[in-house]
Amino acid sequence: MVKFIISVIALLLALGTLKSQTCNVQIKGMVTDSETAGKLEFAIVTIVETQKQAFTRTDGSFEFNNLCAGNYTLVCSHLGCKDTSFTIALTQNQTVNIVMPHKLNQLKTVDVKGDNNNEKAAGMAMVSVTQQQLIPLLGGSLGDIVKTVPGVTVLQTGATISKPVINGFSGNRIVLMNNGVRLEGQQWGGEHAPEIDPNISNVITVYYGAKAVRFGPDAIGGVITIDAAPLPYGKPFGGSANLIGYSNNRMGVASAQIESGIGTSWAWRVQGTYRKGANVFTPGYGLANTALREGDFSVALGYNSSKWKLEAYMSRFDTKIGIFKGAHIGNLTDLQQAINSPVPFFTTNAHTYSFNRPYQDVVHYTGKLNARYYANANNTFTLQYAVQSNRRAEFDRDKPLNDSLAALNRPEFLFNLTTHTVDGLYEYLGDKLKFTAGINAMQQSNVWQGRYFIPNFRAYNTGAFAIAEYMHKNFAYEAGLRYDVRFLEVFRNIKGKVISPNYRFQNPSFSLAVKHTGLIKGLQLGSWLGMAWRPPTVSELYSNGLHHGAAAFEIGDTSFTAEVAYNANSYIYYERKGIEFRALLHYTYFDNFINLEPVLPATLTIAGAFPTFKYKQVQAGFTSFNFSLSVDATKQLCLFTRNTLLWAYNYTSGQYLLTAPPQRFQFGARYEFADKKWLEKPYIEVIGSHTMHQYLVNPNADYASPPPAYTLLNIEMGFTAHIRNTHYTVSIAATNVLNTKYRDYNDRFRYYSDAMGRNISLKLHIPFGSTQY
Repeated sequence: MVKFIISVIALLLALGTLKSQTCNVQIKGMVTDSETAGKLEFAIVTIVETQKQAFTRTDGSFEFNNLCAGNYTLVCSHLGCKDTSFTIALTQNQTVNIVMPHKLNQLKTVDVKGDNNNEKAAGMAMVSVTQQQLIPLLGGSLGDIVKTVPGVTVLQTGATISKPVINGFSGNRIVLMNNGVRLEGQQWGGEHAPEIDPNISNVITVYYGAKAVRFGPDAIGGVITIDAAPLPYGKPFGGSANLIGYSNNRMGVASAQIESGIGTSWAWRVQGTYRKGANVFTPGYGLANTALREGDFSVALGYNSSKWKLEAYMSRFDTKIGIFKGAHIGNLTDLQQAINSPVPFFTTNAHTYSFNRPYQDVVHYTGKLNARYYANANNTFTLQYAVQSNRRAEFDRDKPLNDSLAALNRPEFLFNLTTHTVDGLYEYLGDKLKFTAGINAMQQSNVWQGRYFIPNFRAYNTGAFAIAEYMHKNFAYEAGLRYDVRFLEVFRNIKGKVISPNYRFQNPSFSLAVKHTGLIKGLQLGSWLGMAWRPPTVSELYSNGLHHGAAAFEIGDTSFTAEVAYNANSYIYYERKGIEFRALLHYTYFDNFINLEPVLPATLTIAGAFPTFKYKQVQAGFTSFNFSLSVDATKQLCLFTRNTLLWAYNYTSGQYLLTAPPQRFQFGARYEFADKKWLEKPYIEVIGSHTMHQYLVNPNADYASPPPAYTLLNIEMGFTAHIRNTHYTVSIAATNVLNTKYRDYNDRFRYYSDAMGRNISLKLHIPFGSTQY
């Protein structure tokens, strides 16, 4: 009996102890980048013992509530960073700061690991180029940077103008997000390069076709986001400068930014870039009138508290680009001769920075006001208003014959596009569930002056979407649904009478995705299905005239209906013990695909003779296979390959689709030397790329047969010098080292000239103040 009573008392004491155990303890903290000190959004913090997980918010913060006292192991993971783990003895509320180190091997810049920088998310698929990886790439255009990514090429107009192509899709099938604002410019031409200064970016991310539900119509091919670093709340004054020089066109680039926090609640940043280049040279001759000039700046101001974040942003992009004079031909006989000649009509030996007709002059303004409210640890509301003004002037080769008009030097085309957008967003971040819902509204107007090419118009778009992501054990699931309605009103002057045809396009978009991890350590498998759509643009409906910048006569069709795309892809990603492999198989079937195709014969206008292109609507299918492999042969030597294969088929004609990019292969090696006192991360990288002859088209359907295959060799070397607590980054690169003579199938000016020859660049990155990199 005594033993029984003692046992009961002991049991009651134990129960009392359990009942009184503290289980309302909190862990909260902040996750930052070791190199940039920026706050990391969508990092994942896991408590190993309970398997609870928390996503970091935009300001890098996270928290766990209702924890019992005890010892816990926390693991933090983020795309492009090494996992960080540590143990904490929890007896009362604690605050922790987690600093995430980047992987040192900069070859592994392509990470296909999930959506929205969240390794656990199912949405497929993304490629990120971080700040340290961007430094050797800055100085060129956005197309120059992203074309290093598997599956991404560029559509070129000569050597100075390029725009991204993702898995064969470009232009209005790709959404460009510039610092959180969807870029709205005159994007209906191959020579209409994006009005974005990549020097502002802290990270550039390419999403392969999985973001249509979030960003709406036109995101069929994918999304490219260009994001600046978070504003430096609570940090002292700092900044950086980039100085870059190029040998081929003797271009100089200077870019700088300064920033500072004002206490812990306010912060600001000012940034600017200037580029100036002379005529471009091929291996055999110079291209007359191919100079360029660009001046950009941006300012940002923000306020941050425990509940609110308010930020304002404004940028100006201003560029003037010469159009190769040899692309503007006087008559049909000379045009054919120019296409057949190995040397164009207009060449130069001079490195001149002056501009002559033809050229284009573009100015783009962006303004943004963003307000974010943190209701609690899990719920966030965001409201954003943005306005953009895009002014595009295009000048013909010859001035008007009338001396008075010629003295005014007016452009033949002048377009003014104004866009207003409002976005509302709600986000819920739970332990295993993430839910996002939003609404978008857009109003746009375009007014033209000069010679007719496209009419004036007004466009309106409204859309709403919802996306849910759920994680369970080794699986991640995602489902998204969106609906958009777009109105288009066109104003045409027909024989002195204004007529206003109206269009209404509407359609849903959806996506379903699943990802599995844990089958084999380091292995991820994923699949994604979706439907997206795109209404025809005004240029596709109404183009009818000479497009000066593209040196082409283009014709639209007012009977077009909306494109509808059905997407499916699967991917595999493996990374372990110095081996990194990724492969993405993507297929898109288009109902009513709109393609700009060459039609024979050329058109003779008062301005000269020009190849003719017509928009056609067909049933089409795109199959792409992108794969890459990197192997750490030793601790210092890495071998890698990145490859892009594409097949684009026209089901209507029973032939392959014209203008699709050819197959491309890349092989390279990178050697990283040991650090020497003040010298950090010295490296040399050699890359050979091979672009195949585009044999998947009818060679007689174009003005010139697809050019032969070509192979290019590029070499880059660089290092970081640690001097007086500051890290100076230096890189020297040479593209087309062997000065190979070639023409690219996706260059509109391949009809007339070879591509750029050898180009050597020297780049210096100088941080100052509180900025160490």
